[in-house]
Amino acid sequence: MTKPVILTGIRANNDLHIGNYFGAMMPIIDMAKTRSAEYDVNFFIPDLHSFTTPVDHSKLYESIMNNARVYAAAGLPLDNDSIHLYRQSYVPAHSELTIILNSFTGFGEMSRMTQ
Repeated sequence: MTKPVILTGIRANNDLHIGNYFGAMMPIIDMAKTRSAEYDVNFFIPDLHSFTTPVDHSKLYESIMNNARVYAAAGLPLDNDSIHLYRQSYVPAHSELTIILNSFTGFGEMSRMTQ
């Protein structure tokens, strides 16, 4: 039987700050360290999500790399087979699913969505 999956990520459009560290990164890293035997934990850097708001694209690559460095420096155990860190745009299925959902979601429904 496969293990349940936990999926989480922090957008790469800005530098990480202390709120990201204590509010998002540390709790999930601590959970990953203690519960990776029970769950597959996927940390992703949602670089495609960065295109939904104004962002300096010339700095995006460095921000993505910086996020990965911070995850590693914060203690994410990357040598564990149940823990995965990856960049969203490196998984083609994300973009493919976007095209499929765009084809079936009407403008009225989309305008009622919040982010």
